[in-house]
Amino acid sequence: MTTKTTKLSVFAFLGLGLVAYGQYNGKVGINTPYPNATLEIQISDANKSGSTKEGILIPNVTAARAKAMGEGVAESTLVYITDGTGEANTTISNVSGKGFYYYDATDKKWQKVVGNSNGVTLNTITGNIREVTSITPEEWAKPNTFALVQTSGDQIKLPDPSSYTNKIISVNNQ
Repeated sequence: MTTKTTKLSVFAFLGLGLVAYGQYNGKVGINTPYPNATLEIQISDANKSGSTKEGILIPNVTAARAKAMGEGVAESTLVYITDGTGEANTTISNVSGKGFYYYDATDKKWQKVVGNSNGVTLNTITGNIREVTSITPEEWAKPNTFALVQTSGDQIKLPDPSSYTNKIISVNNQ
């Protein structure tokens, strides 16, 4: 009985010593002897000259699953939404199909990561917004905000500005 207790005590002491050493140094790394505070994934030496496919696989979820996560998601959480579209007044109201989305904890919404400038992305504008193709005096007089989408090479014509004070026009040429 004494031998078992002695052996158990020695293993417990060694185990505790290793845990204390690991906590003191506080460094954990994968495939690197000098880990940093930021994440860096390095290709192993065996794969550097090979034809293996390397990369990070971001979690794939549906829009319904992203909605089910609720509003308690950590700021900047990244997911790849595989299918589905947004629903008004929910965390997925800005979802417009498959793609990478990050969680904006301030707005409590999933925001699409836009990677090109081949058009205007209206789903990132907030507020009560209507998409219009031209601005008529009737449209200009409405109290809500609108986004003008010009799809042709024509000029943009605006109504007389003296009749519509306190309006802000923002033009984004993409």
